[in-house]
Amino acid sequence: MRTYSAIVPIAAMLLIQMPSVSSARGLDIGINLMSPAVVQAPPVQPQYPPMEQQPPLPPSPQAAPAPAYPPPETPPPANAAPPAQQAAPGTQYGAPAVPPTQYAAPQQYAKPAPLPAPEFVYIPRYGFYAAVGYPYDVIYIGRDYYLFYRGYWYQGPFYNGPWVVAEPRLLPRILRRSRWEEIRYYRDYEYGIYARDRAHYRGRFHRPEFRGEFRFR
Repeated sequence: MRTYSAIVPIAAMLLIQMPSVSSARGLDIGINLMSPAVVQAPPVQPQYPPMEQQPPLPPSPQAAPAPAYPPPETPPPANAAPPAQQAAPGTQYGAPAVPPTQYAAPQQYAKPAPLPAPEFVYIPRYGFYAAVGYPYDVIYIGRDYYLFYRGYWYQGPFYNGPWVVAEPRLLPRILRRSRWEEIRYYRDYEYGIYARDRAHYRGRFHRPEFRGEFRFR
């Protein structure tokens, strides 16, 4: 009896706590039963057809059949005549003519007309004449002409030459003592006086006769 009386209080306590424990365990049990575990399937390996099941290659194009020609022993038709071969002029035995080499005619160039005779204006400062309106720097002293060209003096019997190099010691003293820049300045100054009033100009001019081309010896 003592054992039974001891068990009864323990059983009563268990019954009191049973709802909370059963509910928690029942929830866990229910959850575990309603939601099964998700198991990931292994990856599917790609399946390749065997080598013998590969698609066949497209057929290669066939060469066109060769044209049918008559056999060599087949004679030509009766109405077929051989083409006529005419020999070109200047050929022998029907050999092809070689055309003669053609050369272009040489181009003709018109020779420029010689320059007209220049006019010389007298420069009182130096006592000689200088050419004006002329592409060359020419001086006239006495009976000789002197050309200043690329830093050298040349001497000639006419305004157009033929010119030879003049040695400095043989030049007139006025040319040896004067710079060409100064001669050109006074030449242009004197010519300006003449161009402004030609009717009343009292200076002197020298007009030589036309002698042809301008040349060096």
